[in-house]
Amino acid sequence: MLAKFKQLGKESLIYGVAGMLNKFIAFFLVPLYTHVFTQEQYGLQGLVVTVITLAGTLAVMGMDSAAHNWYWQTEIEADRRVTIASWFWCQLLFSLLLGAVIFLSSGMLSVLLTGDASAAPLLRLGAFTLPLNVCHGVVTNYFRLKRRAKATMCYSVVTNLMLVGMTILFILVLDQGLAGFFIAQIVSGVITTIAGAFILRGVIGPRHAHSRRFREMLPYALPLVPAAFAFWALGFADRLFVEKLVSTEQVAVYQLAATLASGVAMISGAFTMAWGPFAYSLQRQPDAPALYGRMLPVYLAVGGIFVGCLAMFSREAVQIMAPESYSAAAPVAALLSLGVLANGLSYIAGTGLALARSSSPITAAVTIAAAVNLLLNILLIPAHGITGAAWAAVFSWTVYTGFIFWRAQKIHPIPYQYRRAVLLAVILTLTVCVAPRIVIPGAAVGILSKSLLFCFFVMIVLTIAVPGWTRILRGKAMKRF
Repeated sequence: MLAKFKQLGKESLIYGVAGMLNKFIAFFLVPLYTHVFTQEQYGLQGLVVTVITLAGTLAVMGMDSAAHNWYWQTEIEADRRVTIASWFWCQLLFSLLLGAVIFLSSGMLSVLLTGDASAAPLLRLGAFTLPLNVCHGVVTNYFRLKRRAKATMCYSVVTNLMLVGMTILFILVLDQGLAGFFIAQIVSGVITTIAGAFILRGVIGPRHAHSRRFREMLPYALPLVPAAFAFWALGFADRLFVEKLVSTEQVAVYQLAATLASGVAMISGAFTMAWGPFAYSLQRQPDAPALYGRMLPVYLAVGGIFVGCLAMFSREAVQIMAPESYSAAAPVAALLSLGVLANGLSYIAGTGLALARSSSPITAAVTIAAAVNLLLNILLIPAHGITGAAWAAVFSWTVYTGFIFWRAQKIHPIPYQYRRAVLLAVILTLTVCVAPRIVIPGAAVGILSKSLLFCFFVMIVLTIAVPGWTRILRGKAMKRF
């Protein structure tokens, strides 16, 4: 079992390095946006991205999850190519259709978003990015399915660096303003599509796509389509509520907080990218249930360390990345990071569902969570602003993951270590609520004091998740000596 943990850890580490580099690249652009754009412009960018993200999510049609499942049901490479090609052409077709809809209805959508036509040109540019992102997503997932973690890392980092270069070129050098943000994505999308088509030249050819495979995968994928909309609502609809109930400027502050919180996703995302193929590959081994069960507190501990780090130093992070007018983003970022962690936890919760090839409980879970999210946004944002939106996100993701745990245990029980997990969740919640409010006079003294508090927090978390971890480390040190 230890060897399997090491294997998962190695793959997660590679994905984590890629995630860290990509998040660093994304963070590198945030000061550009917050200093070059006004708060209203940065908020408008976030609103348009929200709409394009919804369209991109719906365009997948749940076929990515179906493709992962069907891929691992056979070891015949020709049959696997049929699965990948059928997925690719399906997603490309729907992306083209949705892109055309957004382009043609951009004026109406702009009025719905902002009350005027200011967002229409940006929506038209964003529509072009939908089909151009398909090949990039398929290539990344293809590398994951092949367990080629290093290739995934290299491809992801190179494409993101190219996007950064294009963004700087069009916003700073060519002074294209907000339009430059989307033009950079279009140009980068064209290049990555050409590169991706070359990488997948022997996999996604039209001759490999079969309507029969599409019809086989569709019953599995269709229940995930409503879930795709609900996922979007959970992750992005809060920006629309903040726009309507507060202001576009507060959308910008919330956008910054969400970007900071997404730093936690470099750990949860690294784990989830490795976990799916890893869990499927172990399903026939006798020690698989015990391994699945032990990962619950381990995930919370590792991800929780990053949540605690962001909560402790959120004020400093906002001061580095944005002007003083964005200071309210610090406590909100800490709260949102807890929601990001809960979302990643759903992949462990849904292991039993994946092994049983049952996707309908996920649809029910995300639908219920999205309804909770919409209700809480309506109730909390008028009184508490973006802090209310953050709490709505945390509660909603918790409901989502909790429901999946409940249903999965009835369908395919796994011996999870719940007591440690609950204790870790309580400690993380208290940390997120308290740490951002700690103010210590003096920059150097403040950072040192917070660093000591953070180290104490790490020791507590590791002690709960992995009792005897210090003894394990000492044993390894003695072996090396």
